[in-house]
Amino acid sequence: MATNAKAVFLLFLGMSFVQNSNSDNELKLDQALLSVNNYLPGQIAAFYVSEACYKCLPQPLLTVSPASMGAPSNTSVAVSSRFALTVTMFAEADAVAHVCSWRALYGEQGQYLLTVKPIKNTTEVSCTLSVEKDPENGYIPLLVAFASMFAVALLYFLGLYVSKLHCTRVHCHCLQHKPTSIELNSTESPRLVEEKPKRRRLLSLDTFRGFSLTIMVFLNCGGGGYWFFEHAAWNGLTVADLVMPWFVFIIGTSVALAFHAMMKRGVSRIQLLRKLTWRTVILLLMGLCFLNYGPRDGPLSWSWARIPGVLQRLGFTYFILALMETFFCLKDLDIYQELYKTTQPFDPEGILGTINSILMAFFGLQAGKIILMYRQQPLSILKRFLIWAVLLGIISAILTKCTQNEGFIPINKNLWSLSFVTTLSCFSFVLLGIMFYVIDVKNWWGGQPFIFPGMNSILIYVASSLLSTYFPFNWEMKFPNSHAEPLFQALLGTSLWVLVAYLLYRKKFFLKI
Repeated sequence: MATNAKAVFLLFLGMSFVQNSNSDNELKLDQALLSVNNYLPGQIAAFYVSEACYKCLPQPLLTVSPASMGAPSNTSVAVSSRFALTVTMFAEADAVAHVCSWRALYGEQGQYLLTVKPIKNTTEVSCTLSVEKDPENGYIPLLVAFASMFAVALLYFLGLYVSKLHCTRVHCHCLQHKPTSIELNSTESPRLVEEKPKRRRLLSLDTFRGFSLTIMVFLNCGGGGYWFFEHAAWNGLTVADLVMPWFVFIIGTSVALAFHAMMKRGVSRIQLLRKLTWRTVILLLMGLCFLNYGPRDGPLSWSWARIPGVLQRLGFTYFILALMETFFCLKDLDIYQELYKTTQPFDPEGILGTINSILMAFFGLQAGKIILMYRQQPLSILKRFLIWAVLLGIISAILTKCTQNEGFIPINKNLWSLSFVTTLSCFSFVLLGIMFYVIDVKNWWGGQPFIFPGMNSILIYVASSLLSTYFPFNWEMKFPNSHAEPLFQALLGTSLWVLVAYLLYRKKFFLKI
């Protein structure tokens, strides 16, 4: 590392790498201010390596001029407070010499001072890092938001419980949930029939879809500016990396349920082929139009037009999986570029990654098959979901060696690596199993509010993405350097789209393709 740092130092010595700053007013979210006082007679330079950057070479951070007449020279730079930084300081004398190095995780909006002094009567140099201004706790708005949502949910369920008690005491005629089997057709509206048990819609699947979509809308609204609500730069997982794989898994489960129901109604394979082709074409066209549309550039900007995209991958994945189900089923059943300084572009929705997305959809298809085969035995469904989750979890542990970067195949969302697919499929089986038990088996929860966007997922996804830059979903913030206002903006935008989905649900309007 030292040799590489010296080479970089010699290359960039004397250049200005950052803009100086003397005020925390210029700091952005997830930044701290690092100032360096140089008492040495020669120029010094600092290089850093982020903990998030795996096996990266040191990058230039700042240079500080020599001390003048006993007075230190000072330079300040904004540094990231997201991940720990390893900083190495070098001094220029007759040759490049190592001064000191340290590793620290800086607090958000904090101010730090590094004092570099020669030790008297020696050739040694002392480096002292002190805190000039205490950092802020950027997680307080997030804790307040979670506490508020928990209180609202608690009041909601408490209200339901009290209403049921009141209903029982006054001997009113309440709607009693009778045991029903699972609706195999995932495209019809839910309905309850008391006299004769009929298969009803799988509400847990709608809730799972709506839960994923709600998270996605929140992330598209900015996620409050927190780093863990953004995609992982390369290896590893964040909250943002969970959403699309869950959608892919849900596609597989929905295909199993919907195609089984259509085949029971006597729909021919030719009709199924025509339907799945039409739906795939619509998804691809929507993806192309949506991806290449910008309010500022008009309907299409050829300067940044591209073919791959999220809806395109979902459409192609659906097409391949639906073809397999149609002809082989039995009838009775860029962040990374900035971090790693790469020069070659990489498309996270490329062809090779789509192959693994088909694999994940296939795992979702197996979940649907399990539900179909054991629809009268909920415990058997849960047992098999657990077996799949444990098996996939073990495979993930072996592939990754339970590490972020040192495994045989690290978890990588951009590449949709095999370990990424097995890990997220494991999570999907667990989450769907929990929702299935709570919603469809025990009827403890109706899936609100996630079931509303889950039943209009395409409409909410496209509309929220197209209108994400407009008021009231977005506005010019007065306090952009704090997490409070960005988090409020994201939560408000997400809540508004859930409200829109609820109103559409009340009007019984469901957009289907």
